[in-house]
Amino acid sequence: MSRRALTVAALTAGTVLLVSTVLYGRSNTAALDDPANDGQQAAQSFKPYAAPQFTGRTLDGATVSLADYRGRTVVVNFFADWCTPCAKEAPELSAFASRLGPGTVMLSIARESDRSGARAFAHRHHMDWTVLFDDDDSLTRAFRLVGQPATFVIDGRGEVVFAKLGPVTEQALAGAVARA
Repeated sequence: MSRRALTVAALTAGTVLLVSTVLYGRSNTAALDDPANDGQQAAQSFKPYAAPQFTGRTLDGATVSLADYRGRTVVVNFFADWCTPCAKEAPELSAFASRLGPGTVMLSIARESDRSGARAFAHRHHMDWTVLFDDDDSLTRAFRLVGQPATFVIDGRGEVVFAKLGPVTEQALAGAVARA
């Protein structure tokens, strides 16, 4: 193949990938929250769906499963140690976590990070709750994520009742948990 043909093929493949990603994102964001209304309007039209059942390992190697929290509300937040929006969101998560009642559990999942970076991020942002390490992207794939931060609220029946791609606020989380 000539150099010109390879260049055209590469540009075509890149364009197809970009268009596919945009179309996939547009067709799969109906369940995601609208940041303009901080979750109020989206909560009214959100259709709950079965949460992916998952098992993961904490930063310290302990095994945690969603099934461990059956009957409780679980807040799942994905982050990366290098992610600027994740760092900006972290104080909101910490404020929310400090007010959790006994029926609600907070889990964060470090993705696209190394273990030491995830541990440093968690320490720097006072993440005093369980942090899982998604070293093989299995948790990311289970939730069908394409980016971070992303937050899900799973009710005691195991249904996702709130989903947000992008930074979430303490207020939006509190409202979602109250509705769970």
